[in-house]
Amino acid sequence: SNTVDDTLVTYYYYNDDNAQENLQTALDSVKTFNKLFGKYPYKTLNVVKTNFVHGGMEYPNLVYISDEVTGADYKNVIVHEIAHQWWYGVIGSNAFRNAWLDEGLTEYSTALFYEENPDYGIDYNELIKSTNNSYVTFVDLYTEILGKLDTSMNRHIDQYGTEPEYVYMTYVKGMLLFDNLREVVGKNNFLIGLQAYYSENAFNNVNPDNFIAAMEKTCKRELRNYINSWIEGKFVIVSKP
Repeated sequence: SNTVDDTLVTYYYYNDDNAQENLQTALDSVKTFNKLFGKYPYKTLNVVKTNFVHGGMEYPNLVYISDEVTGADYKNVIVHEIAHQWWYGVIGSNAFRNAWLDEGLTEYSTALFYEENPDYGIDYNELIKSTNNSYVTFVDLYTEILGKLDTSMNRHIDQYGTEPEYVYMTYVKGMLLFDNLREVVGKNNFLIGLQAYYSENAFNNVNPDNFIAAMEKTCKRELRNYINSWIEGKFVIVSKP
């Protein structure tokens, strides 16, 4: 255990030779997201290595990290699940109806973590580029196999045909949406918008309109049509050289 910004972070583990490093990743995550989004409101956060079916899982004040995850991926899951404390934990949303709103923003928050912490050895621009090209490859392959692919993000979870389609449209495309929005409004405006979204909606359940309203208010420009073009699958993503 150790404390960062008044929050006691505890790492529970077994068979982990890198326990101190993994605790430090959790501490760095809380510190970074406090700075970028707004202060974590709770006094405790527990990170638990466990026999879990997926890579990780988020709960208020508690995250699971699967013991099946290894290497750098383990730290990545720690960062991702802790980011969920902001996007799902403090700001609630309907993950069945709008999965991209928490999963996409959490994936993008993970990218922001690496941008703020270069010692982790993951370059932000290269991460975005590889994510972008992975998405384009997925769309091309699925379109070739199926003849067409629905790239909309405003579907209920049970409306996705396959798990990869769900992952790419919520996690991957969601991450790209937030990066592209940042390019449109500028990094400073984007982060101020996220801070406003966080402070104005803490401890409430939101929908995409709340996010759009916070961004429009901060940036003083109309963004609804642009964001909706992504959500509705009208925006075309191309490969990055």
